[in-house]
Amino acid sequence: MKTATTPMGLNDCFRFKNNSATSMTVSLQNAAGTLVGGNSTSAGCFITPVSGATFKIIATQYWFLIVALGVYSYKSFVYGGVLYLPSFMTNCYEAGLLMGNCYNDTGGNNGNNQWRSNFGWSQNVVTNYQMTTNNLMQDNASNLLNCSNCFQCSPALASAYFVNLGYGIQNNYYYVQQWTNGDVLTIDPLMAWDVYSAYGNPQVRGQLYDATIISQGFVGDTTMTFGGHNWFCLTHNNWSQSLLFATS
Repeated sequence: MKTATTPMGLNDCFRFKNNSATSMTVSLQNAAGTLVGGNSTSAGCFITPVSGATFKIIATQYWFLIVALGVYSYKSFVYGGVLYLPSFMTNCYEAGLLMGNCYNDTGGNNGNNQWRSNFGWSQNVVTNYQMTTNNLMQDNASNLLNCSNCFQCSPALASAYFVNLGYGIQNNYYYVQQWTNGDVLTIDPLMAWDVYSAYGNPQVRGQLYDATIISQGFVGDTTMTFGGHNWFCLTHNNWSQSLLFATS
């Protein structure tokens, strides 16, 4: 399946395949077919179409989200799409993203449920993803980044917090979540990653279409209405922030 072309000239393709396994595997490639992500029982992102499960599919011309409702552990979602680019990003002609929350067909996830329960990667818990950046592709598969600090090149949502670098003590992170009147913050869902090195400098590559971050935890799959739109909450009980996608 191919996305429409964004006003900034971006498009990408997504392949859906069963691989004679327990899950459907989704992979990313550019429209020209020169950057092709792996699609196998260990490469790509996975979701299992089991009997009795209820799935929600949200899709626009630029992105899609498949969610197993009420399931917050591994293989519970796949997201794919191209990013929104502001007008000053004139040097970018590829910015595609595929996300999931396990690293093989049988459900390996090492306890990390990216986007279903949290936004941050940590050492030894990097699940599969694929992304295109101009003429480069990253394809993390089968827990490839299960090593010291390699996770920092992985795609991550920008978060708002203060860091106190105390001398001789562990770093402390202070999340800024509210205005003084109690209203919670909403944050642009900016995606950042590094494309050159596992120990490189992550940079903002673009923004998720039709999404927002709210600095408050909600039960996963909650629906709500605000700002003239209906929203679906992908994140489950992340105390600091929730990722929501517009459904209308």
